[in-house]
Amino acid sequence: MIFSETFEALTGKIPFPWQTRVFSLLAKGKVPGTVSLPTGTGKTALIPIWLIALACQAQNSGTINLPRRLVWVVNRRVVVDQATDEAVSMIEQLVSPESEKDERKGKLLLELKKNLSAISSLGTAGKAPVAISTLRGQMADNREWMLDPSRPAIVVGTVDMIGSRLLFSGYGDGRSRRPFHAGLLGQDAWIVLDEAHLTPPFGELLRSIRDAQQGYPRFAPFKISLLSATQRVSEDSEHISIEPEDEINPIIGMRLAAKKHLRIHQLNEKDNEAKKIVELAAVHSEAKMRVIIYVQSPKTATEVSKQLEKLTSKSRCPIRVLTGTLRGFERDVLAVDPVFSGFRSDPLRQPPDVTHYLVSTSAGEVGADLDADHLICDLTPLDSLIQRFGRVNRLGLGDAIVDLVISAKLVNDGQKNKVLDYLQSLHQDEQGCYSVNPNALINQPLAAFSSAPLTIPLAAHWLDMWSLTSIRDADWPERPEVAPWLHGMISDLPETWIVWRTDIEWLAKSDVKEIDCERVFEIYGIQPHEQLKEPTCSIREKLNKLSLSRNNANQSAILLGSDGSLVWRGTLGELVDIEKNGTVSLNFATVLIPPYMGGLSKEGFFDPGEPSASDVADQRFPSRQRLLAQGNVNGWKADRFPVTCSNEDAARYESDSLPIVILNIANNTGMKFVASVQVGGHDETENGTARYLLYFTDPLSAAQSSAVSFISGEKQTLIEHTNRVGMLIADIAHRTNLTEDYSSAMKIAGSHHDTGKNRRCWQLAIGNPDLTQPLAKSNHARFSHLFSSGYRHEFGSLIETLKMADIDDNPHRDLILHLIASHHGHARPHFKENGFDKDTSLTTCRAVALEVSQRFGLLQARYGWWTLAWLEALLKASDALISTGYNQGDTYE
Repeated sequence: MIFSETFEALTGKIPFPWQTRVFSLLAKGKVPGTVSLPTGTGKTALIPIWLIALACQAQNSGTINLPRRLVWVVNRRVVVDQATDEAVSMIEQLVSPESEKDERKGKLLLELKKNLSAISSLGTAGKAPVAISTLRGQMADNREWMLDPSRPAIVVGTVDMIGSRLLFSGYGDGRSRRPFHAGLLGQDAWIVLDEAHLTPPFGELLRSIRDAQQGYPRFAPFKISLLSATQRVSEDSEHISIEPEDEINPIIGMRLAAKKHLRIHQLNEKDNEAKKIVELAAVHSEAKMRVIIYVQSPKTATEVSKQLEKLTSKSRCPIRVLTGTLRGFERDVLAVDPVFSGFRSDPLRQPPDVTHYLVSTSAGEVGADLDADHLICDLTPLDSLIQRFGRVNRLGLGDAIVDLVISAKLVNDGQKNKVLDYLQSLHQDEQGCYSVNPNALINQPLAAFSSAPLTIPLAAHWLDMWSLTSIRDADWPERPEVAPWLHGMISDLPETWIVWRTDIEWLAKSDVKEIDCERVFEIYGIQPHEQLKEPTCSIREKLNKLSLSRNNANQSAILLGSDGSLVWRGTLGELVDIEKNGTVSLNFATVLIPPYMGGLSKEGFFDPGEPSASDVADQRFPSRQRLLAQGNVNGWKADRFPVTCSNEDAARYESDSLPIVILNIANNTGMKFVASVQVGGHDETENGTARYLLYFTDPLSAAQSSAVSFISGEKQTLIEHTNRVGMLIADIAHRTNLTEDYSSAMKIAGSHHDTGKNRRCWQLAIGNPDLTQPLAKSNHARFSHLFSSGYRHEFGSLIETLKMADIDDNPHRDLILHLIASHHGHARPHFKENGFDKDTSLTTCRAVALEVSQRFGLLQARYGWWTLAWLEALLKASDALISTGYNQGDTYE
């Protein structure tokens, strides 16, 4: 493969010299430790470069020593991030390259797809040879990247999303997913931290994780790269920066020398900063340009927006607001808004009919593909200002003015004065403006940067505590939250999430079983677009105000812990009271309330004064549905929640029995039924009505959930399922460079992982009365916990495997047993007694359970935290993929 031609075919651009240098590194299995490049020089091209290098390794030798997962980390959840957009665009081209009209380009893309597909067990069955999961939209946490560990994958996430998962503490992740995510992110992954100078604690954490893996068996590489547009990041042994050959490149040269003229406005004590910013912005109301305004707080952003709207009312200039406190759904809507989209960098874009304004906090600074004609902002530390300067005249095609407003209150701020001193030392033109293009912003004084927060060293005992994921956070309050390791000791921590869902009205009631309520949130997990996050102190104050409005104190509320477990349910007034007295904590927790409580502005901000809100759990996700089923002696009907769809999309299903209703829905939609919750009423008697909440989701999400003990659809016999999992995991193990003895051990684990499902109680629970042909998966409508009584089939599988004499002689016996025991998230380090095998004596079960805990400790000491979790992930992924009905060689659906 020819790099330059393939890069151009994939991106539509000729590679810059620095990009060619990076490819040479990656082709040898190396990654740059640090990348220091100014904004606008194409840092996100690391994604296509990695893809091409990966394909070259597959083509030339078949041995892959580059990480298969590229994990792009940004400091905040931005609305328009270049990494996401470039990744999506490239992967879409690789789905059907044969349809490309340009024959030469089509051949190059087809060859790239063929080589990338050869890496994965899925091959071309995955349609696109590369999985992708991003910050927003339908690809947000879509789990495609977890489908096949041998498949190349691109994951774009925030420091919180990626960092918490690396430390076995993924926010909202349950018992099963925490080690799954840690294993896939901590092995066979290249972590790229964008604008690393803004999050030095996370950069240190990544280095510590890399160092902590030294000395353990290294089956798959773990690499890190720190990217920065400033000079804070120290040079690494493999360092990429601008060199003379880059400076003479006409495109880079134009961007480095872009015309950006800084005007400094120092205010006196009587001047109002927000008012001055608005006045400067309003000057351009007739200029038909795009103006971006940066301020430091959401409150100031709202104030500036309202004042600007009044001042420019005659011109009818559209104004958009972007802050980090927007709910995810409204952020996604903003991303496709025509006014907002006009701020994206595009050399072919046309001027607007009227001036467009974007008012933003730091949420629009880092990783955002924004390019304004004019910039107005307040004073921040130099590293933040450099990010802001990079969002104006980004491509070097115009002549931009940057207005910097400095409040009189900052006159005694030593750090801010250092920023001002540096700016005033820059070259000044005849009009008294300072040049702030990348060529001018050299010799940046670190004293003018934001102060690096206190970093907490990563110690082995913390990792040991976090890795014990079968112990719920609520049961171990001494286990620390991971946020200080991700961000350092900063004032904005802790944080709390708010989610509005219609079914909370029923789930919070005491007549719903706690286990049913908890299962809903594990199976039907909260999506990023549902969440609104603010500092806990702010959420606490707003919840109190909300509870005092519109009789909300008596309405339902649920509190989930950071691991997604159910902490508390009742009324909002009760939650406010018990949080005040310390009975529960809002720190890193999620509060769920019904939409009729209100509290959400039309823009997506948490405002207790707003009388309404919306449930968006299923919006733009056709593979998720919630229905309310009601039945009596006359039959059953199920209606989809009206808040989740339009009248045209409303679904109603009727039948004489609930199981038939459920099967009809599954057959008509292609989704899998995953949970039912009785929420009131009586059995179907002559005078009674029963009510159930029904939950449906896509096959992959159902298969990857440890709380789903069945998947309605095609039956799979037990022997068929275990044999297929054994074959698939052996193939994945071989492709991920495991030696033959380990591949054989993985196959044994896969072939026996579900043998404990042969118990009578489990077969009856999935609706299979024929005990002569045990099933692994049934098409029965519901799993009956009345029959299973909490029995964990993987514990039974462990009992069965211990009876096999040939396992005793296997050099990887302990690993095989642990993988079987842990494939649904238990055995890290324990099982509860209600999950013991009912066909084995309690004494024996207790002895086996003790060995489970001891075995986990020994194996983690032998393989390390992330390698053991990665080995577990190979089995979990294989089991989930086969559970969806996938056969090797088939097209995955």
